[in-house]
Parts: sequence; C-alpha cells; structure tokens
Amino acid sequence: MAGEIKVGAWGGNGGSAWDMGAAYRITNIKIRAGDNIDAIVITFTRYGLIETKHFGGSGGTPHEIPLQEDEYLVGVEGSVDTLGTITLVRNLTLRTNKKSYGPFGTGGGKPFSVPVASGKIIGFFGRAGTMIDAIGVYLAPKEHGYGPTHAILSGHVFPGGVGEEVAINTPHPFPEEGRASSSSSSSCAHTHPYLQMAGEIKVGAWGGNGGSAWDMGAAYRITNIKIRAGDNIDAIVITFTRYGLIETKHFGGSGGTPHEIPLQEDEYLVGVEGSVDTLGTITLVRNLTLRTNKKSYGPFGTGGGKPFSVPVASGKIIGFFGRAGTMIDAIGVYLAPK
Repeated sequence: MAGEIKVGAWGGNGGSAWDMGAAYRITNIKIRAGDNIDAIVITFTRYGLIETKHFGGSGGTPHEIPLQEDEYLVGVEGSVDTLGTITLVRNLTLRTNKKSYGPFGTGGGKPFSVPVASGKIIGFFGRAGTMIDAIGVYLAPKEHGYGPTHAILSGHVFPGGVGEEVAINTPHPFPEEGRASSSSSSSCAHTHPYLQMAGEIKVGAWGGNGGSAWDMGAAYRITNIKIRAGDNIDAIVITFTRYGLIETKHFGGSGGTPHEIPLQEDEYLVGVEGSVDTLGTITLVRNLTLRTNKKSYGPFGTGGGKPFSVPVASGKIIGFFGRAGTMIDAIGVYLAPK
C-alpha cells in the first residue's frame, strides 16, 4: 500500500516475518511475557470485519489490554537483548491516549521507543518463532482512512471499503511559481501532499525539557543538513523546499565542528538514531546518525547515554522538531509515505 508508514523493527533476525497490516481500529491486545515477550495477540477491525492475529508462542503469563471505543495507541517502548546467539524483545510498554500498560517482561537490554506526538499506531509487524524476535509499528494520522467508511491514502487514488475506487484530482501543492511568499511560513506543518490530505505524523521527541521548542514543520524535500557537534549535538541546520521556495532553518547554538550532508535529488531520509544523556541537571542529545535511501552519515557527537532510533521501513522523514538553547536538548521527526 503506497500510503503506509512502517517504523522498525527493533530486535533480531530469528524466527519468521509476521505482519498484521494496518488496521482501522485496534480493540484488544494480549501480551504473553515471562523473561522475554513470548507472544502478542491483536484483535482489530478492518473493512468492517473483526480479526484476531496471534504472533509468537504459547509461553509466559498472559496480560490483556482491552481498549475503549475512543482509546488508541500513541506509544510503544521496550528493550531488545541478545541471549547467546538469539536477539529477542525483552519487555514492552504500550501507551494510549488514556493510560500506560506495562511494562511486560523483564528489564535489561538496549531500549527503544516510539513516542507518537501527533498521529497513532494502527498496526504491528516483526519477526517471531516461539518468542517475539523483533517488533515494529504502522503509523497513521489520528484521523486515518483504513476502514469501510474511510478512504485509504494511496497517492491520488483512494480505494473504497467495498472494493471500489474513487479517483481524486488534487492540484499539486508545490507549483514552481504562483505561491505567495506568506505561504512559506514555517508554522504551517501541512505542506507535504500526504499531510495536506490526512494530517501530520510526528514521532518523538527524544531528549530533555531544556531550551525552547523548535519546529521546522513538514517539508516537501530536505536538500541539505548541517550538524554542529562536539561532546554533544550543538546545532542542526536544515535546508528544504516548501511551496516552491527554498528555506534554511538553524536550531541550536554555534559551537562544535560543522558536518555538512548535501542530499542528492533522489535521496531522502529513512532513519535517525542517536543517544540522549543527562549531564548534571541538563538532558541533551549526545550524538546523531542520519540514514538515507543511499547511505549513512555519522555518527556525529560522542557516545554514551540512552540510545534511540527511528528506522523507517516504509516511508520517509520530511522534517524535524525538538527543543534547543545553545545545544540540542531534544529531537523528533515528521514522517510521510515515500
């Protein structure tokens, strides 16, 4: 499906691939857990039907999470660890717009997190045998279209819930000319074609609460990134196109060594990873690595701290937000389909 956004998976390569696809609504989740996550059982609606999918084995203690009618997932966190030669998901915590469930499983290992600042989680995928080897998520705008009375975003064609298709003739939102300069305001996040139709998806931020909030919004295309880094990430400078105009936004200070990443015409971001650490009373982004559909850039900064990663399996990164003063206190991303 052209409009899908998949992030992850975190974990190992054992077992077999599993994928529930994107649901209209997740109604119930059962997690079986002991020393690791043994299984995940998901009940959901799609095209007016109720489905239940079981992934993993039969071990561990079952924990059931029935979701209310107006409750949806806005975050998943956990850890993965290598036990001998096998990498498994050790624990999971699920967060909804109403409360948190877990942690299930045991501590230890390398942490991961998917805090959805705008949007929601509508599905899971990964790898499993008798236990859950890896897990990832499907993301969609809060008002998404996977259901019998909603259209599925797929370019400019919206398949209907009963097999019919309706062509949508939408003007391209980024003409080379003819846009007033006021349209390029960075406060307008809905500048990517998908976001104009469906709403934004923001994941993060990872880091601390220092500094002031910053947000470049969603770009049409990111063309250049400069990262200033020393012991921490001092600044990020992003050049991008939006409404046919070129903009450059600088967030953070002027310290550190500059590292420039010019992106090719057909190159786009598919991953960000790094770590955050508390130094005294201040939590900062310590290092960053950027991954595109062509190569990896970094790491920039220094090691240590709590790792985070946003590996985009389907889709791309089209913007950044976070907090900053003289350094980058926190960072998050905007996501859209490829």
